[in-house]
Amino acid sequence: MLKHIVAWNLIETTSEADANKISELLNKLIGQVEGLVHLKVHINLLSTSTRSVVLDSTFTSEQALDAYQIHPLHQDAVVFIKSITTDRVCLDYFE
Repeated sequence: MLKHIVAWNLIETTSEADANKISELLNKLIGQVEGLVHLKVHINLLSTSTRSVVLDSTFTSEQALDAYQIHPLHQDAVVFIKSITTDRVCLDYFE
C-alpha cells in the first residue's frame, strides 16, 4: 500500500465553509479512482499543529496514485485548494 499524506495552511480569510469544501471535493473521489483504498480529510487541527488541513489517503500502487492525480475530480479540487491555501507539503511512502 502507498500512503499519500498532504497538508496545507489556509489563507487567514478562509471561511469555515470553504475549508469544509476541501473535504467535500476530495471525498467525491471515493469510488471514482481504481486503487484508492482510503481517503480522509482532517480540518481545524489542534493549535499545536503547523498545518490547518491534512489529507490522509491510501492507494494500492503508484499507478493508482498517478490515476488519482490526473482524475478530473481531483483537478477540480486542486484548483479550489490552491485558491484558499498558502502552502503545501506532501509525504508519499510505502507501508
